Amino acid sequence: MVKKKQKRDKKRISLCMIVKDEEKFLPQCLDSVKDHVDEIVVVDTGSTDRTVEIAKSYGAKVYHHPWENNFSKHRNQSISYATGDWILIMDADEELDAETAPMLRKGVEEALTPVFLFNVKSFLSNKNYHTEGTSARLFRSGLGIHYQGYVHNQLIFKDKKATHYPVAIWHYGYDLSPEQLKAKRERSLALLNKQIKDFPDDLPTRHHLAMTWLSSKEYEKAYQDAKLTLDMMEAQGKIDTNFSWTYFIAVMSLINLGRIDEAETLANEALRFFDKSIDIHHCIVQIGFVKKDYNKILKHGREFFRLREELCENFSQFKSFQFETAHKDWIVYRAMGYAHIYLGHHDEGVDFLTKAAKSAPACDADTLRQEIGLNLVLLKEWEKATWFLDELPREERQYKHGLMELGANYERLGRLDEAVALYNQIESTFEENAGIPFKRGSLLLKLNRYDEAAAAFEKAAKRSPDYVDAWINWGLALEDGGAKEIAEEKYRAALAIDPDSPKGNLNLGLFYFKQGDYARAREYLEKSAADFAENVYLCLALSRAYLETGEIEAMVGTCEKALRCLDLPSDFLIESISQLAELFLGIAGKLLKEDRLKAFDLALEIALLLGPERGDALTGLAQSAFGMGEYERAAKILEAALAIDPKNPENLNLVQIMTERLESGELSSA
Repeated sequence: MVKKKQKRDKKRISLCMIVKDEEKFLPQCLDSVKDHVDEIVVVDTGSTDRTVEIAKSYGAKVYHHPWENNFSKHRNQSISYATGDWILIMDADEELDAETAPMLRKGVEEALTPVFLFNVKSFLSNKNYHTEGTSARLFRSGLGIHYQGYVHNQLIFKDKKATHYPVAIWHYGYDLSPEQLKAKRERSLALLNKQIKDFPDDLPTRHHLAMTWLSSKEYEKAYQDAKLTLDMMEAQGKIDTNFSWTYFIAVMSLINLGRIDEAETLANEALRFFDKSIDIHHCIVQIGFVKKDYNKILKHGREFFRLREELCENFSQFKSFQFETAHKDWIVYRAMGYAHIYLGHHDEGVDFLTKAAKSAPACDADTLRQEIGLNLVLLKEWEKATWFLDELPREERQYKHGLMELGANYERLGRLDEAVALYNQIESTFEENAGIPFKRGSLLLKLNRYDEAAAAFEKAAKRSPDYVDAWINWGLALEDGGAKEIAEEKYRAALAIDPDSPKGNLNLGLFYFKQGDYARAREYLEKSAADFAENVYLCLALSRAYLETGEIEAMVGTCEKALRCLDLPSDFLIESISQLAELFLGIAGKLLKEDRLKAFDLALEIALLLGPERGDALTGLAQSAFGMGEYERAAKILEAALAIDPKNPENLNLVQIMTERLESGELSSA
């Protein structure tokens, strides 16, 4: 109910409203203001819902007038019915801010001017954003103060003296569905066009027409009307803060039209008149981003945040204003983040990008996180990229690219189990291709989870029957899991699809090599040799196969390739089998130092089969293996060395050391 009548020495406040079919918003509005006014006056312009009933339930005086396509006329009608000393103007889709509302009464008691400007905050995009602006909402009655204009009506008062007062109003009228916004824009356009026809030189009308075009993303029309407003403003000598917003409309339209140089020129012009325009600094940050002018981004980004802090602390210093971008700070954070990174300030850049991700509204946050994460991947900032990508929703297709990169990042960082779990989750959501189960299977192979890996590759092969690598890896998982006969089938299936597959020939060749079938191994390994010229193990496997068939000349060739792969000297003449054996011992020594033990064992096997004549090379190799803790390998090499030179003191000394350590329990018996 309306607050009880104040004592006669207190100034009375009348809330004046015009409404039509506002049952959705009206209760919220009246609840917020009922305890701060003495009278509620409502002009209803033809409601067919419960609007009138709701208004009367709050004690409102309701007057009925048919809608005449003129907001000011109906606004003035509501004022004419008011009996208070002061008039408060609100729309049904507004709410008096609960924190600042109690100051309303204090303001009218201490008034030094006839008009008060309040801070109006308009929600957008399902409350994800809000704009900031000032609006004349409270004025003294009986002074002839009235409204003018069919739409976006202007308050007309003589001396233009007004006080900024820290009362806030929240406006919900632009936070509508696309259909509702379209209907509202069409109504506004019709009234604005009528108003321009009747008042062609009216600056606010032309400005609001440009604003309406911008909101509907008709950027060329928005620019043309905004530019015309600016030209008229200059001609009329009315360059004041009311029209800083017009510059923003023009500049923003040019940015969206891709006319960046024009936008920059106009933005710089705007700053000459409105250096405190948050919106213009926001635009220049965007212009700097497009032009890759990183110092410009940082300069105007810092100014944006400085001014925004001033706005939050005391909006009165900005005079009359409307700022669209004050709460789109994440866009500035994002631009400043990339600017720092491209200027080499990586830590500062990531800090700003983190702020951008944290301050972005829900409707933009995930898209932003994906973008930042993918860019940090390109910069090889794996850990930092993972922080952003880890927050992405797992079930939405638009984030699939980011999720796949997150999985790759997990791999790069050695977090294989997490990568497997993520790929499994992605696969359950996006089932259409073979790539995801293939990636998952590859990780499972690294984790020695062979049965799971085989199942993953099977799924990949069935989804894409011509996926050669899926068949190959399926065979590899089966082979490592012990199902050798089935593994051979999968390798052969891969080669049936592509007989020249280097990887298929390599894996089938190595499969036969492990079985001791050197003739068949050689057939397939030779087909893959050219594509895997840097593969030392392949060179050694072919060497072993050639040794089995007595093809020493071919073996010399693969030995030379192995030496080149390991950056060992290879330009010399081989005159004996013993010398060839020593070359393989040299290969083994290098592989031991590099801890490539599987290839080391094969090189040592070849050397011992060839039969080196000098035991000192074996002695040195045994000492190296012992020093690395490879005691079984050291013992095997030492045994071969003693067979060549049983009295070598170095060999005997190493035998004694190994025996003593074995007896003391330091070594386990092999």
